[in-house]
Amino acid sequence: MISQHQPHVFYRCVGLVILALLVFQIFETRSIAQQNQPNFAGEWKLNSQRSKSTTWFRSEVPDVLDIRHSGLKLKMRHPFSPLGDRDIYSYVIDGNERVANVSATGVVFKAKAYWDGNTVIIERHQQATDNDQPIEWFWRSRYSMSADGKVLVVDNERPGDPNSDFQSELIYEKQ
Repeated sequence: MISQHQPHVFYRCVGLVILALLVFQIFETRSIAQQNQPNFAGEWKLNSQRSKSTTWFRSEVPDVLDIRHSGLKLKMRHPFSPLGDRDIYSYVIDGNERVANVSATGVVFKAKAYWDGNTVIIERHQQATDNDQPIEWFWRSRYSMSADGKVLVVDNERPGDPNSDFQSELIYEKQ
């Protein structure tokens, strides 16, 4: 004989099984999406003839980007220094802000990196002082790769800075 409480137990179990299947499907979809995202690892050389900038600071644009990319970890070497020093910036592509670099002079660069489809967006900021006044700079960079993996496009802007109309599209070719 079936008691009147057993149908509730049955429906509760069915509900839990359906919930477990939905959770599994969500994680499986995320895993497939991450597998389809590009890997930016490699050495990339600037094609200055194809690159564009509203303000071209040649000393601040690296001729070569050396990128290490594994899973959510992204490391980039930027030869920005006029002395030829190479700075390494480390990012985790998870949307959380972290210290990306501390320069030789002690300037701290913080950043958050996240995916927007097949594009990595890195939002960086730096706090410093100018004439004993605190100032803060912001940059947003979008890293996207051609379908064949041979061209890296880096779009840069300085959002929220009323004194700057800086924008650039840097084209790098895989070496």
